[in-house]
Amino acid sequence: MSNVLQKQHEEHQTARHIMDNLEEMFGEQTIQAKTDAIKGLMNCRQKVGIPIKEHMMTVMAYLSEAQANRAEIDDATQLVMVFQTLSKDFDLFQASYNLNRKEMSLTELMKEL
Repeated sequence: MSNVLQKQHEEHQTARHIMDNLEEMFGEQTIQAKTDAIKGLMNCRQKVGIPIKEHMMTVMAYLSEAQANRAEIDDATQLVMVFQTLSKDFDLFQASYNLNRKEMSLTELMKEL
């Protein structure tokens, strides 16, 4: 904690009070960062000529940023969101995945693609 923040929180008696105060101070930034990450993910589309691994790294960065800012996105929803960003070239792969309902992580999906 920086010296300035430490000085501001000297009167707080418990860690919980400090955490609550920090949440008040920085909560809006967290909400905005989470919103921006999810918006970026929902607007992300694979561009022609961009390798799938590069695209997946971009998508995974958006997901990571959203989760770092307290977004709760389960694994199945993450996969659905990823599939929505892929080009039409992956429609057959997505259909196969949906038929088999194979559980996989984002890293495993990237290897499969």
